[in-house]
Amino acid sequence: MVDQNIFDTHMIKEKIASVLKDLKFREQHVLVQFWSPVPVRKRWLQTTWDQPFGLGLADEELYSYRKKSELRPIVADLEHREKLGSPGRVYIHKLPEWSLDVHTSYNIHGYINLPVFESSSDSCVGVLEIITSSSYVDFAFEVEEVSRALKTQNLKSPKVFEDPSVSFRQIADERRQRERDEIYKALITVCDTHNLPLAQTWAPSGYSSYVAKSENLEQSCSSFNRSCIGKVCMSTVDLPFYVRDVNLWEFHEACRERHLDKSKGVVGRSLSSCGTCFCEDVTELDEDDYPLVHIARKSELTSCLAIYLKSLESDAEHVIEFFLPEYIANKTGLRRLLETVKQQIKSSSRMQLDIISPPQVIGGVPFKWDFASPPSPVNLLTEKGEAPPPESENIENELSNSAAAGTSQSVVPYSESKIEDFSIDPGKTSRKRKRSDRMVSYDEIKKHFGKTIDEAASILKGEFIACR
Repeated sequence: MVDQNIFDTHMIKEKIASVLKDLKFREQHVLVQFWSPVPVRKRWLQTTWDQPFGLGLADEELYSYRKKSELRPIVADLEHREKLGSPGRVYIHKLPEWSLDVHTSYNIHGYINLPVFESSSDSCVGVLEIITSSSYVDFAFEVEEVSRALKTQNLKSPKVFEDPSVSFRQIADERRQRERDEIYKALITVCDTHNLPLAQTWAPSGYSSYVAKSENLEQSCSSFNRSCIGKVCMSTVDLPFYVRDVNLWEFHEACRERHLDKSKGVVGRSLSSCGTCFCEDVTELDEDDYPLVHIARKSELTSCLAIYLKSLESDAEHVIEFFLPEYIANKTGLRRLLETVKQQIKSSSRMQLDIISPPQVIGGVPFKWDFASPPSPVNLLTEKGEAPPPESENIENELSNSAAAGTSQSVVPYSESKIEDFSIDPGKTSRKRKRSDRMVSYDEIKKHFGKTIDEAASILKGEFIACR
C-alpha cells in the first residue's frame, strides 16, 4: 500500500515552490517538476497538475513534455502494479529511479526521479522529477543539489553515497554498530602498534536506486554513476577509519567519494576471494583496476594490505585496508602485522577472520611461509601509552604527525607534532610542518577527556582533526 499519512498538501506545494527557486544545475536545458499523490476513488494517483515546476530556459520541447505530463496522471498503488510509471514506482518503493540513455521525440537524454520525505519521518510526500536534454555520465551533482535545497524547507531526499535504510528509516541497528566499534578499536591498536599511517574499512554498497536501461530496470548503488550500473560496488561511507597522518586526509576523502568494483583492486580482490591480499605498490596498478591510483600517487602511498572479515551474527562482510610504510612491506613485517590483527579480532566473538595462508600478492612474487611457525613477538601499546619498539632502526622519522579517527560516534585524538596552515580543502596542497620536540603521552591526553577537541588541542599545543 502507498503511504496514506495525512500531511498538508498545500504546505508541501509551497515548500517545493521555494525549493525550485533555490536549485542550481550544470546546464540550462532542464525541466524540474513535482509529482503529488492524490486519492481518486479507490486508487491513488500522482499528478503534476497545478504543482510547481521550473525550466532552466525557454525550451519548446521540454515545455511540451511538461504540458503532456500535466494531462497524464500516474497510478501510485501496488494493486495496479502493471500501470506504474517511473514516478509511481519511486513513490511506492521510496527509492530513486534514473536513466542516462533516454531518447524521445522531446529531445530528452536523461531523467531522475527522487522521493521527497518529511524530515522527521519516512513518509513520502511526493516525487521530484528532473528531465535533461544533455548527456551526462552521472546525476551526483543534481542529487546533492536537490538534497541541499530540500533541507532548507525541512524536507529531505536520498543523497549520494548514502545508505537509505539508515538515513530515511532511522533503523537503530545496535548489533551492526557493535561490530563496527570492534573494527574501529582494532584499527587503532594495529596502526599505533605498527606505526601505520592510514587504515579504513570497506563494505559492499547496498542497492539503493533503480536504473532504467534498454526498457529494463536494474538495481544500482547510491553513486548515481554510469560506471556502477550492473556492478557490486564497495564503499567506505559511515565505516570505521583511522588516519594517523593528516597528510592522507585528502586521500581518505577521495575514497569516501568513490565506489570500487568488487572484483578489482586490492580491496575488491580481498572481498571476492574472502581472503587477504597484498600489493607492494598500488601506484603500479592501472586506472581501470584501481580508480584511485592518481590520488594514491599524489599522496605517496604504495604498499597496501586488505583483510576480509565476516560477521558471525549478521553475515555482514567487511574488508579492512591498511597502507604500510616501506619497512613493513616485507615478509617479516607482514607476518607481525597479521599476527596483531589476528590478536585483535580473535578477542571479539562477533567477527570471523580466517588467516590460514599467506596473502595473495597482486603484481609481485607470492609469499611462502609456514603459519604454524609464529613470527617474532608483537609488543602492543600499554595503558600508559608507551610506544612499541620500532620495526627497524631506521624508522624514527616515519611516525605520523597527527591522527584522525572515526566511526559514527567515536574520536581518538593523537598528536606528535604541530602542523601549521593545514587545509583539508582538496584544492589546497600546500602544507607547512613544524616538528615539535615534545611527545604527547596517553596520560596527558587522558586528563582532558570530556573536553572539546579544540580545548584539548589548545592546552596540549597540538592540533587534532577528527571526523564523525
